[in-house]
Amino acid sequence: MITALEEKGPNNKRNASLKEGCRYQQKLLMTNTCALSNSNLEQRKKSPLPKFSQNNNNKKQKQRHNSKDLTNSRNNNPRKKSLSMGTKTTTLERDHINSKNIIFETTSNATNGISSNNLSLATKLKRMRGTAASSIPPKEWSKCGRINGAAKQNDNKAFLTPQHDGHDYVDCRDKCYKGFHVESPCSLPPSLHSHFEQSFHGLHLNNFFQYDAVQPGRKKLSETFVTRTLVGNPGTTYKYLGLRLFSHPWCEVDERGNRRSEENCGTSSLLKLGYTQSASKALITMGAVNRQLTTRSNTILSQTIAPDLKNLPVGSAEYNLTLINRMEPMGTIQKSLKPESLYGMGKTSVSWHTDSGLQDFSSIAVYHTLEEAYSSSNSTENHSSNEKIITPSSAVEDISWKVALRVSSNTTKTSISSSSLAINRTPALCVPLPSGSLYYLLDEFNHTHEHAVISGSHKLRYSSTHRVAREGRGTWQYIRDKCQDVIEASTIAEFISFSSIVSDDINTSTTMPKTSNQRSTKTNSISSSQKKIFLKDLRKEQQLLQELEFEWLRQWQVQGLLHADLHPYWHQPMQNLYHSFAALDLRLNQVVTCLQNNTWNSDITAAGATKVVAVDMYDVIIESLEERIKSRKIWQSRLSDSVFKSMIPARRPMAFGIISSGSVVCGGNSNGNKNISAHSSSPTMHQHLEVLRDDVRNSRASFIISSQEDSTSNEELHGDVTFQNHKKQQPQQFSSARSSSDKKAKQSKRESKKNNKHSTEVRSKQNQARLTKKEQIKVPSNWERMKISMK
Repeated sequence: MITALEEKGPNNKRNASLKEGCRYQQKLLMTNTCALSNSNLEQRKKSPLPKFSQNNNNKKQKQRHNSKDLTNSRNNNPRKKSLSMGTKTTTLERDHINSKNIIFETTSNATNGISSNNLSLATKLKRMRGTAASSIPPKEWSKCGRINGAAKQNDNKAFLTPQHDGHDYVDCRDKCYKGFHVESPCSLPPSLHSHFEQSFHGLHLNNFFQYDAVQPGRKKLSETFVTRTLVGNPGTTYKYLGLRLFSHPWCEVDERGNRRSEENCGTSSLLKLGYTQSASKALITMGAVNRQLTTRSNTILSQTIAPDLKNLPVGSAEYNLTLINRMEPMGTIQKSLKPESLYGMGKTSVSWHTDSGLQDFSSIAVYHTLEEAYSSSNSTENHSSNEKIITPSSAVEDISWKVALRVSSNTTKTSISSSSLAINRTPALCVPLPSGSLYYLLDEFNHTHEHAVISGSHKLRYSSTHRVAREGRGTWQYIRDKCQDVIEASTIAEFISFSSIVSDDINTSTTMPKTSNQRSTKTNSISSSQKKIFLKDLRKEQQLLQELEFEWLRQWQVQGLLHADLHPYWHQPMQNLYHSFAALDLRLNQVVTCLQNNTWNSDITAAGATKVVAVDMYDVIIESLEERIKSRKIWQSRLSDSVFKSMIPARRPMAFGIISSGSVVCGGNSNGNKNISAHSSSPTMHQHLEVLRDDVRNSRASFIISSQEDSTSNEELHGDVTFQNHKKQQPQQFSSARSSSDKKAKQSKRESKKNNKHSTEVRSKQNQARLTKKEQIKVPSNWERMKISMK
């Protein structure tokens, strides 16, 4: 490319021409920095710009020296300098690069300016590949044939299978279902099958598989027809359909509930927690199997996905949990399976869905096995690994189990034309799953596709779905550290103690004569910045109360005592969460007491002190109580569902709340170490938050009205004195006429009307003062206005 620095023979006239041409090109770039139309390009060619030619390096350096002032003057302009951010080329060089190259250079250099080594994989994926919502679905696939030399599109089938559609199935899979990969039972090592079987049977013998009461669509609860359990990294949880599952650890843990180093692969810490020997061995075995699946997944990703992404990062396959399903033979299940109604594939054990709560672009690995494909004995320790190998001949009889795939029907991309979307037109796939199969949904496949499981032979089925779940807000480590940070770093205790000091000063000032020396210096120490800190910490505490109650404690207790007995890892964490909840609830009582006392006095304010209580503190408490009231109503409706009546007592929800005896059952056999003892001074939990909310609203109204009256008392007092003095100076010659009966009646009528108007205004002010600032801004609807007028 010929640049301005390669120009021949610099002189003053030439430099002047360069400046004029550069200014002209700057105007064009400022009007359209993204792309230049063909007309603009033609206009630039015809414009009287200087012609450039190549020259040797010495003349380049001379030209660079003469154009130094020109370049510096342009870079000093902030608007023009923004065009050159992130590039190392000079101004004259960049003016002769087309707009696409400008954007590419700016983006690449700006990206290279940040060290990519310091970024996490999630950050790299979001910056370079977007999110799950921005994933582009595959284009529509169709089968084409040729008749008399002309292409003719045939009607696509509803779904394709490898047995009946051969080449079409392979072509559709490669084009529209990239990221789906299956490993046959024979391709897997025998040790992988045996380890899975040992873990499944160990978990079953310890009764870990339980039914879940889920709430699909936030409507009526229903009980799953498959039993399941969650195993994963210590402290992980997985929330689906309104229910939070608490995991069993598949590795050694330390005293704080964290993962120990990989050097210790025993079961001693799990035994100390309360797991049995067989359960501990099954959990550790599942952790070892998970590491093998991670290795296999990364290998497949590097071979199938990474080459198409070129230099872009590949999603994670570091699985941190697995959801294991155990489905009883069809003859023993009371509920009938629903048929797959969209394509007519058969009855579904798992209907169409996409896995939620996962990291973007993360892979999924699913192992599927049928009990009768191996030995029928429940004892896994009496058989050698050779007896558990699945052969192709034994897998033929289990071919009726299938996994169904389709392009997601709810995929909507505004940046893509509707004709390019593969919605309901690309045929689905129905892939057989012999017992012992392992299939993968790699990278962004879960973003753009849905999958279902089509039931087959009437045998006991296990499936282990390994996922990379989001760990930000769903782990014990997260909520533990948050409780510690909020409670220890909070200044609400300082606010409570300061309020008590001011309250004592107020009481002292009302009972003793006031002197200038009696005023406490501490009452003058509060500042507006301290109030903001108090308000910020108060909001954090109320948000934590909401999260603890409805995302952790109630989710734990709704699953019953049996669930608590089966999860000994969570006994100590839940006990700590109950203690944190009790401490925050006690602090809430103290703050509400301070708000109800209205720790503010006109005498102290006149003396120079500031208000201890701010109006925003009332608003934070009221808004948090309203949110908790709303959430409790939802949970009350959930707990009254009829699904719990059919359960055994051990699986029914536990009573929530810190009861008057000061303990809450966490799990186990009601032993001292399995109960949570609340703080001795902590009161019972508020069962009626509506009453507490109304009290705070009334306190807010009295606080607002009293502060307004006190702020205007001096002016009103001055006005009354002036009016009385003026009244005394008026002559009394008409006093006898004013005392007539008719004037007295009119005067009493006016006073009555004035009093009624005053009482109406006071009532309106009180109702307005009971509302928070956000509620005052909110405009009521016509229906709400009509209801208010009818009261």
